[in-house]
Amino acid sequence: MTLTIKTQADSAWDKTPKDYEGASAARAKASGLFPVPGATVKKTLDSAEVKRILNKKKTNRAISVAQTELTPARSRNSTRLIVSGVDFEKISPQQIQKHFEGFIVSSIIPNVEYEDFNLNTYLTPDKTKLIVETSKSLVATALTGLSDRTIPELDVTPHIERPHNYIVLDDQHEADPNEIVDEIIESPNLFGLQNIPFGTSREQLIEVLSEFGDIESLSVILDKLSYESKGIAFFEYRELKVSPEELIDSLSKKEIDSNNLSCYRACQNIVNHYQQSVDITADTLFDFTDKKTDNITRQKPGTVIQFLNCLSFDDLLNPTKYSSIYESFKSECSTFGEVQELRIPKPEAGFKEHSDEMKPEYGKIYVKFSASQDASACLYGLCGRMFTGRIVIGSYVDEFDFENGLL
Repeated sequence: MTLTIKTQADSAWDKTPKDYEGASAARAKASGLFPVPGATVKKTLDSAEVKRILNKKKTNRAISVAQTELTPARSRNSTRLIVSGVDFEKISPQQIQKHFEGFIVSSIIPNVEYEDFNLNTYLTPDKTKLIVETSKSLVATALTGLSDRTIPELDVTPHIERPHNYIVLDDQHEADPNEIVDEIIESPNLFGLQNIPFGTSREQLIEVLSEFGDIESLSVILDKLSYESKGIAFFEYRELKVSPEELIDSLSKKEIDSNNLSCYRACQNIVNHYQQSVDITADTLFDFTDKKTDNITRQKPGTVIQFLNCLSFDDLLNPTKYSSIYESFKSECSTFGEVQELRIPKPEAGFKEHSDEMKPEYGKIYVKFSASQDASACLYGLCGRMFTGRIVIGSYVDEFDFENGLL
């Protein structure tokens, strides 16, 4: 008998583990049945224990877990920046990184410490952009002040932007109405001001900015040695007399000592405008699962989707299992439309488990379709199904971020 077609003898799809019948994907995930991404189902749980976990009340959850906030400021994308406008064949990533680190270590930035100056950089696959990873979101926000500013010693003017999946927290914080706080408050209402003459005082800026509304916060980036302005400031209003667009236009036409100011939104996803105006903890996560709410911007559909909770870390390290899962997923996804690319990130040879080399994208499966409607059909078609005994979870991924390696 001639073997002409190779098929999987035992499909990994739609096999529900014993005692998990009838559990929705959202409820099972929120209940803690899958404690870590890619973890296998606990074989020690009997039927009664499974039902107890699925039906337990929120009040029974551990306080330490319940109080852990899933805020945008703690997300990976909040600490990343994309640098373009540089010929990286002539100027090395290390030179740009050194300049950025020098700015941080030599500046007085509220709530940024000396140890926060270390950055990690790498080029995008096409070598045209530089991804900068910072230690905290506040450092990334401060570095946006260097966008479109010439670096004299390198004779280059880098442009800096946020990832397209960046989300900003619209935090309704309380502040003293009689005080202008000296802090950088990351929110959709935070503005940045560039090209301020060196030596300009905080009082001078307050006078200029007060024309447009009631100022809530203003932080001028100062040099650590001279305590003079480094030409960048961040501010927010309690109440604006004009629209944000009018403010940006008006301030960008103003001059101080013959310097033309430049104003911009410091914490805005200029492409997708993603925002979150509610605190999410492990205790409230289920309240927002699969439910429409104005408190969280819904992610825009696209041609790229990702799936989680489909494989274990051991699967990534086992070539045979990895290949089998790759082919199985590609075959299933292809039933919804043309798959341009399927990517399952895995560690390089010599990887040591439990080391600092662990990356968040390990254990995820990325699929790019030719058409967005096919991606949507696949996302809704596979989420909630079972794969290797696990409930499939998925979401959209911005195509720009995907192409530039921002996984």
